[in-house]
Amino acid sequence: MNYTDLATAAEMLATTTRSRRSAAMSGTGLPGSSTAPDLGEGVIQAFRRKECPAAAMLFPLRGLDPAAAYVVTDLDQPDKPVTVDGRKLMEAGLSVAMPAASQAGVIVYRRV
Repeated sequence: MNYTDLATAAEMLATTTRSRRSAAMSGTGLPGSSTAPDLGEGVIQAFRRKECPAAAMLFPLRGLDPAAAYVVTDLDQPDKPVTVDGRKLMEAGLSVAMPAASQAGVIVYRRV
């Protein structure tokens, strides 16, 4: 991940006027996502509050191309991107792991 990618992610976080989705993380955390289907990319903000017993959860994404592949990058580990099927991200969901309580993360994805 380079500076341009990080700047793009920051801008996407700042301007979430496109389609949005959020879901509760065991009722004690709140991930949110902003998807730009026309650009084939998006950003996910995830939070694990200290009361949340789950260290990982699956979150189905919306607005993706089920026939496309997506590169998913956790900005805490930018050197470890993974490629995932759009259909899998929409049906099974994206696994978000936060082993420590009171943790937050940002994940970006883009169609390849």
